[in-house]
Amino acid sequence: VVMKMKDKFIEDFGTTFAVNDIGERVYQCGWNAALDEAARQIALMTSLGDTAASFAVFVKNLRELEK
Repeated sequence: VVMKMKDKFIEDFGTTFAVNDIGERVYQCGWNAALDEAARQIALMTSLGDTAASFAVFVKNLRELEK
């Protein structure tokens, strides 16, 4: 079963954070930064050609939308 990072965050910390709490924003920034770096590293795999570029876009699209 694939669990989105936000679901894991809520599972571990519960819903103790209000929507405007810093906890969710910190999680979101870390998650998005990790995805950006993963996408950047994947895009560097030029030997894979368009496959790497497509996968990098897929990873980047997993970002959480800022609220």
